[in-house]
Amino acid sequence: MIIMKNITFFLSIIASISLFSQTFPDKLSYQTLITDDEENILANTSVTIQISLVIRDALGDMRAVYNETHRVKTNNIGVTSLMIGNGIKPPSFRDVSLIDLNWDIPHKIEVRVDLDNDGEYDIYKESKLLSVPYAIRSYSTSEIDVVDNLSSHNSEVPLSANQGRILSERLQTKIHKNKIVDNLNSNDATKVLSAAQGKALKDEIDHLHLSSGSSLGVDVLDELTSTDASKALSANQGRILNEGLGRKINESKIIDNLNSTDATEVLSAAQGKALKDQIDKKLDSSLRVDVLDELTSTDASKALSANQGRILNEGLGRKIDASKIIDNLNSTNATAVLSAAQGKVLKDQIDNKLDSSLRVDVLDELTSTDASKALSANQGRILNEGLGRKIDASKIIDNLNSTNATAVLSAAQGKVLKDQIDNKLDSSLRVDVLDELTSTDASKALSANQGRILNEGLGRKIDASKIIDNLNSTNATAVLSAAQGKVLKDQIDNKLDSSLRVDVLDELTSTDASKALSANQGRILTQIIHSYPLNIAHKVLILRH
Repeated sequence: MIIMKNITFFLSIIASISLFSQTFPDKLSYQTLITDDEENILANTSVTIQISLVIRDALGDMRAVYNETHRVKTNNIGVTSLMIGNGIKPPSFRDVSLIDLNWDIPHKIEVRVDLDNDGEYDIYKESKLLSVPYAIRSYSTSEIDVVDNLSSHNSEVPLSANQGRILSERLQTKIHKNKIVDNLNSNDATKVLSAAQGKALKDEIDHLHLSSGSSLGVDVLDELTSTDASKALSANQGRILNEGLGRKINESKIIDNLNSTDATEVLSAAQGKALKDQIDKKLDSSLRVDVLDELTSTDASKALSANQGRILNEGLGRKIDASKIIDNLNSTNATAVLSAAQGKVLKDQIDNKLDSSLRVDVLDELTSTDASKALSANQGRILNEGLGRKIDASKIIDNLNSTNATAVLSAAQGKVLKDQIDNKLDSSLRVDVLDELTSTDASKALSANQGRILNEGLGRKIDASKIIDNLNSTNATAVLSAAQGKVLKDQIDNKLDSSLRVDVLDELTSTDASKALSANQGRILTQIIHSYPLNIAHKVLILRH
């Protein structure tokens, strides 16, 4: 048995490609020279060599992405050769091959040698993998479909690295749940108060007995003319403002160019002025046309207004084209109508009392098997509506070359695709997509569905920059820190007189001018105001002890 703990070895990676695979190269030739600490060659020695390829992950930690073990013997000059890719892999790397690795990022190779073949590795060496054979690199870059948005519900599609980066950046600005405290004793200005503690504060406020002369009384105004920032806006005025906002045009809908095809957008005043200047300066007066909004004029030099054009167009839509009027009973065109002359002929036949044998019974149901009966127009209408919901046989195609979004794929073509998927796709190109967040396997991809769930969760978080530790802010979107909540709690414990209490409403339907609008409703109105081109003076409630 060889017992040498200070043995050193020299490694060399030959960047050549094994040609043993007929489909693609997935192996690397590797040689190592093993010597002892006195540089004596260990010739004709059986050893176990473990090969690991490692990368630095997004957190900066080194992580193995490939691992295998070889049982080899050195030659008479202490050199052993092996093929990376032919070794024995542990279960966690059993389905991983060299072409599965992302060769766009730097790799290191770690080599461990077990001299005694007892499972304990006596020698360790690490070095950079300086070159990657072109064929492995080009094959490993085969494209995999990923999505670059968070709206997909497909748990089989991986999320793009770009979206992962965006989610990671946004997570850094969110508040962790351990920052939510359920008491008023914290002095940490970065923490926020829980909803339960907020409710407890509200209950205490509702039962307070405020002392007379307190500076916390708030005057509630039911008008918008005051410039006094110490006054509060009534819930009634909040409701009126909210209704007014609903009738305004969003600022994002005002455009300053003539290229938009969006019918919901409006032209800016600047663009309107530019058009007016062009009209005043460039159009010759001889090209001007008087536009009339009526149909009585006989003046051929006048133009018909767009409004009248619309009315005429709507009228035409209700008219029957003359080519659709036929004078016989042989047509099978359901869009044609019978002429008055033909109608008269039919009327004469009816008046001559045709033999009852020519009469046809009309049925308003579809169960009869009597071929002498006629189907009612009502049943014809029902059948026609049903046909409108069916797929036309001409829309079923048996190939994959169509770009028609209204066509559907035949079952035969679906089977062909299924067979191709089952028989032809190489398992090495597959990416395991997980629809959960508990895995620590960095080789797995996050499903777009989980990305969407994360994105929705982010939308419900409070940005850490919105936590303030004072009562002087006029920003209605900010939240009070737990430390500041403790200060308020101490003030509440001093039992201020209830005669200055103001009822606060968290809705916009009240017309009671004595009520105050809640900070939550103020925040909602502020968010809406910031998205519209309005210049509304914000009324701020400033509380001072």
